[in-house]
Amino acid sequence: MEANKRIEKWDILKFFLIFLVVLGHLIESFGGGTEHMNAAFLWIYTFHMPLFIFISGMFGRKTVSEKRYDKMAVFLFLFFITKIILFVSRIIAYGTFSFSLVQDGDLPWYMLAIFVFSLVTVALRKFSPAYIFPLIIIIACAAGYDSEIGDKFAAMRLIVFYPFFYAGYCFEPKKVKEFTDRKYVKIISAVIMIAFTVIVIAKSGFLFQFKPLLTGRGNFNSLKNYGEYGFFLRLIYYALVFVVGAAVISLTPNRLTSKGIIAKLGSRSVQVYMLHYVFVHFIDGRLKEYIPNTHLAVILTAAAVIITLICSLKLWEPIFKVLMNPIRKEK
Repeated sequence: MEANKRIEKWDILKFFLIFLVVLGHLIESFGGGTEHMNAAFLWIYTFHMPLFIFISGMFGRKTVSEKRYDKMAVFLFLFFITKIILFVSRIIAYGTFSFSLVQDGDLPWYMLAIFVFSLVTVALRKFSPAYIFPLIIIIACAAGYDSEIGDKFAAMRLIVFYPFFYAGYCFEPKKVKEFTDRKYVKIISAVIMIAFTVIVIAKSGFLFQFKPLLTGRGNFNSLKNYGEYGFFLRLIYYALVFVVGAAVISLTPNRLTSKGIIAKLGSRSVQVYMLHYVFVHFIDGRLKEYIPNTHLAVILTAAAVIITLICSLKLWEPIFKVLMNPIRKEK
């Protein structure tokens, strides 16, 4: 197999995940409220960003190993570009002029995270994962007790989500695919996802109070009556994410269409990530009051599909190729 040949399975998974990102942000903009909306939020936020970050870690192995600081810096550049896109979209949707480099509770945090994660992993790459992985898990679980860590430079999310990037860095895509493609793994994965879905739907009212664990933003004070157990709850969260995440990978098909259309759209997930909130802002700021509450879940799902497809268009690809390759190579 050619070294540079894309594996469709991963692009199909990225398309599914980026659709969930869009849908999750639409649900969040409407504030949830109903049991079905809360259940959908919990189901999506349990694994969609951890899996995205895991995949980034897997395919960032070469960048880290070769110390390609130029490729790492691209994500810092995209962080600022995304900040500008959101600044403009807020003006259009809400008529507000709000901008902050320090506070980061929106989209740009992911770009900053990949930049920081890559740099940290360069520093840790010579140490054994047997020591590093438990250490970063313990740090992430303990960090929730510190009320000073929050959205400044997405500090809490950087700490909480780094284990997923590091885990991805420790695994080779080929080996992950070989393991998750085994028939017995797929059967177990189907059982896990069915059980996970049933529990989330049945117990969404109780489970929704643990939302801060899924977003990775708040400290354990946000868990109210369960704050003192935050360390152990976050351990449970990590275990749940790795089990459900592995199941999602396993159930992702290796091919969906003969022409690989979904995979091609999935390969453009960065542009969807950076653009979709323009539509979310517009819907929230300009159209929300006209959208009926009846069949809201169906309406938001349809909107998420349309937004994902629009932002995945090849039309945007030349722009993002330039943005993702800002450093010109000397001839």
